[in-house]
Amino acid sequence: MALASEWQEPAYPPIVWTDLGWVASIRLDAWPDAPTVLGTAGMPPYYAPDGDTIEVTVDSPAPEDQAPPDQAQSNAFRQVTDQAYAIRDVILAAVSEYYADSREDFLDDFDEDEAAILLPVLQTPHDLMPLIHLQSIRILAVQQDGIAYTGYSFTCTWDQEHMLGLMLHGDRVVKVGGADVPRLEWIAKHDAKAQQP
Repeated sequence: MALASEWQEPAYPPIVWTDLGWVASIRLDAWPDAPTVLGTAGMPPYYAPDGDTIEVTVDSPAPEDQAPPDQAQSNAFRQVTDQAYAIRDVILAAVSEYYADSREDFLDDFDEDEAAILLPVLQTPHDLMPLIHLQSIRILAVQQDGIAYTGYSFTCTWDQEHMLGLMLHGDRVVKVGGADVPRLEWIAKHDAKAQQP
């Protein structure tokens, strides 16, 4: 596998070329390793933790040449790691609004006991923490103002089929939706165009 030598410095973990693009594994203490509802009250494991690291995929600016991440992607990666807690809080706030708007749609999928654990009424955005699990982060090749767009993929207790995904630019949430959102370049391109003066 090819290695992106430009990323071999203290600011970055080792990053290697795979069929998915450039891939690195990082640890983000802002996100717990596993949801605390796992196994609660005899509930089945809706998803299993996959270790204490998170996979970060960085789309190559020129995949046919296996081009390494560019400066905008490096800037985004630094934000992902250095501003993890601030970005987490922005994500929780956005997802809590999405959850409040969508919760009624999922109630029919659970009985009363299940809903109390897996689809509870939230008092604060941080009440989401036991209900979601960050699986992976994607850094797209689309950028605006020198920062690449990032996608965050989560499993969640309330929708195991479509899961949860977000597109961000820096610490701004662009879109919340299902598992496809983090990889949809057209969302990032549309937002980047809309942000231009």
